[in-house]
Amino acid sequence: MGRRACCDSSARVRCRRNPKACLSFRSHCHSGGTLDVYIEPVLPRPQLILIGNSPVAVMLAKLGKTMGWQVDVRDPQATREQFPEADSVSVELNPESLLLGPIAFAVVATQGHDDEAALAFAVRIRVPFIAFVATKKKFAGRAEYLRAQGLSDEQIARIKAPAGLDIGAVTPDEIAASILAELIQVRRLHLAPQAVEAAQVVAAAESIVSAEVIDLICGMTVETATAHYVSEFRGERFYFCSAMCKEQFEKQSSVASSQ
Repeated sequence: MGRRACCDSSARVRCRRNPKACLSFRSHCHSGGTLDVYIEPVLPRPQLILIGNSPVAVMLAKLGKTMGWQVDVRDPQATREQFPEADSVSVELNPESLLLGPIAFAVVATQGHDDEAALAFAVRIRVPFIAFVATKKKFAGRAEYLRAQGLSDEQIARIKAPAGLDIGAVTPDEIAASILAELIQVRRLHLAPQAVEAAQVVAAAESIVSAEVIDLICGMTVETATAHYVSEFRGERFYFCSAMCKEQFEKQSSVASSQ
């Protein structure tokens, strides 16, 4: 994604039409030119929380890592040997031990092994979408149990069963592929990710701007991490956009020191 910061009239028109697409920086460049700033933010990975140690869960962990997702496994029977690719594996179903990212999904793939506890845990971690590997009939029975345990219809409505897109999947590998495809679809089309990622882009841009200082000679902003012209005066570091500005500063500071 690119963002433009410039001072020509066409850029001002584009910024007025879409303020979120532009960031404004005052340029003190003596040449009076324009400045194009391109920002490539590093955004958080989508998070896949797997509950269960079934063959579908194992394959989902592999596919999730292949797609660059963060994979966290939570199941009383799960082992690191089963999920060597996962970012974390824990036998505790404790929501407080799980750090949620901004884009997170849960998949319950227990397939008959303590489904109720797994579903209750998935609801408590408050992710927007929960996929349950089960038939509609099976889920209806589990939903009645969850209601009896005090969960609301709104909480239960976040659970989708059967999990995955209807592509005729049969084997664990195919079912896992259909589930990950559905999570991608939900992320891209239904959870308004553009608003989330736009906020992350702005945050990334602001962190870059906060690492900039002003060239005391010409007034240009200088990124401290990549500055080539640096001078020290009375124990403090000063950053400059060019050798000319650095040289002029050092001449002035030399005069000041001699007085």
